[in-house]
Amino acid sequence: MSSDDMEEGGTVELSGWQTIESKKRKRKHEINLESGQEGLNPSENGSQYERTTYQVLLSNASQDKKLAKMNPLSFAKFLKDSVGEVASVRPTRLGDLIVHCKSQEQARHLLQIHSLGKETLIASPLLKKRQGVIFGVDEELSDADIIDNLQGQGVTQAKRLPKSINKDGKRMLIPSTCILITFSVNTIDHPDVEAELPSHVTLGFQRFKIKPYVPNPMRCFRCQRYGHTAQSCSGKVTCQTYGEHHANELGHICDKEKKCFHCGGSHSAAYRGCPKYKEQIKILEIKAVKNTSYADAVKTFKQRNQTHTQLTIDTTKEITQSIHKEPSLCSQDKFI
Repeated sequence: MSSDDMEEGGTVELSGWQTIESKKRKRKHEINLESGQEGLNPSENGSQYERTTYQVLLSNASQDKKLAKMNPLSFAKFLKDSVGEVASVRPTRLGDLIVHCKSQEQARHLLQIHSLGKETLIASPLLKKRQGVIFGVDEELSDADIIDNLQGQGVTQAKRLPKSINKDGKRMLIPSTCILITFSVNTIDHPDVEAELPSHVTLGFQRFKIKPYVPNPMRCFRCQRYGHTAQSCSGKVTCQTYGEHHANELGHICDKEKKCFHCGGSHSAAYRGCPKYKEQIKILEIKAVKNTSYADAVKTFKQRNQTHTQLTIDTTKEITQSIHKEPSLCSQDKFI
């Protein structure tokens, strides 16, 4: 539903998922609130701190100053003085911080804090989300009208998806009859409730079937890797056409022979027929249908691939053995 030439999928919001597909995979870091030191993710180093259900997203009202870049010792002291010791803190790609609180009461207390020194904080509960698509919705209905009518059914966001058409040789985006709807659950008020995707919603007197929303893979225009955008990328600038690093600015025109950064094929990194792009689509389908994390979706995809590969090998062996065991139709025994 989006163009490769649009930074964040262009026509749809793709910020709800993140992927990691890098040769040197960076391990996530968290702040150990007991010592005030920055360390490895507690789930990776066996620490007593575990990820909890009660999660609060903290961000700076000033977009120029990122909380994730502030002194971890100062932030640890701020949290301890404000709400006591929390379980753990982890940064997001955009420079915000997710605080894992030890209790519902602690999380609610943290939501009431709106300043850190001279900085203005924005605190909000982390939401569990499921997204689906409904089809055939009257084009005259606005997003606001749809949300107003579906709020009672658990819908928190609605966005009409555009469709691409060619007019006079130019590509244009016009409104479609497809609506992307989001169901959200507050992790603090409803810690044990999962965001479920119902089979249908009713809009007025019309009933619409819901299908899981599978976003297009998000590709960074800076480093060409999947899972993030150039806005949050600190990687090396890589040419979309021939897949090598260079010092030129983004969007430069390249006349070199095409070579894919992902698979090495004779096409650009934007080519949707690329095997790696197709892999990403399958992974995102698993993630959407099973309502699982990207990491678990990757594991499932690899397991299916291994099973399919092994089945192909076993079938080939059986056919080969069968051919060798059976006498040839033209053997001499046939004529004796």
